[in-house]
Amino acid sequence: MKIGVVHFGSFSVGATEIIRSLIEGSPIYGYSLYGIEFDRTVNQTSVKTLDQQQEVFLKSYPEKNWDERNVSVLEDQFDSIIVLGGRDQQNRFQTLKTLHIPLSIYNDVDGSQYTVGYDTAINSIITNIEKIRDTASSLSYHKLRVFHIQLPGKKPTPLLWNTALAVGAEVVTSTEEKGIIRIKQAIRLEQDRGESYFFLLMDRSVEPSRIEELLADQTNIDCKVVVIDESQCVGPYPTAQDRILTKKIIQKVFNWIETSGKSGRLVIRDDQVIFFISTDKLRR
Repeated sequence: MKIGVVHFGSFSVGATEIIRSLIEGSPIYGYSLYGIEFDRTVNQTSVKTLDQQQEVFLKSYPEKNWDERNVSVLEDQFDSIIVLGGRDQQNRFQTLKTLHIPLSIYNDVDGSQYTVGYDTAINSIITNIEKIRDTASSLSYHKLRVFHIQLPGKKPTPLLWNTALAVGAEVVTSTEEKGIIRIKQAIRLEQDRGESYFFLLMDRSVEPSRIEELLADQTNIDCKVVVIDESQCVGPYPTAQDRILTKKIIQKVFNWIETSGKSGRLVIRDDQVIFFISTDKLRR
């Protein structure tokens, strides 16, 4: 039996652990494992062997290129494909038997309460922001320091909103006048309270320099841009929650392989990993 693995989105420690476990399980469950990547130099799908002698790392496959032309070359090569991350990629081509695993630093997979990698990402981001707070609160300054903190993501996700809740920050999602007025009011309130710093969070859809321009008319503020990229969301070690969810997912994956299950997806609900076939409609 030949099984392919493809990864979409940001790489995480969860993806590494799942791939490593699949490699270790190949002689036990009697399958050969292959990594599916996209070769940008020739603009087509490439396949590599995944075994104990190979690197666990698997390059992220661009979702826009996961189309019929590139996927059709895989139909005769694999008995099944395990999809790490992405959004319902397994439903696009029913000729391939696939299993989708909820893996994302953004916690944005429909039907799943959590995604592997999210807890580690948000804890890593909060740690970085708290370091900024420690520095800002320890220094006396005659102006309110406004930190424009840009997180990964091209649209608002739970990662953005929940980080803001955790660190007590305001969120800006656009440069529309209504939102800027709200931010200015929040800044004035912090100044009236005698605070020395203010956190303003945004994702990649908002340009920090543009927000700085729109706040130029505010007196006694000093703006500083802090960019947190995806590599800073991985963290040196996964959190306990991500470790536990990853182990539960691996068990389900092996069960799916052993029973030659239908195409479907795994979702995480109430700390349990549940399998749904592809035709099931899920709500978050």
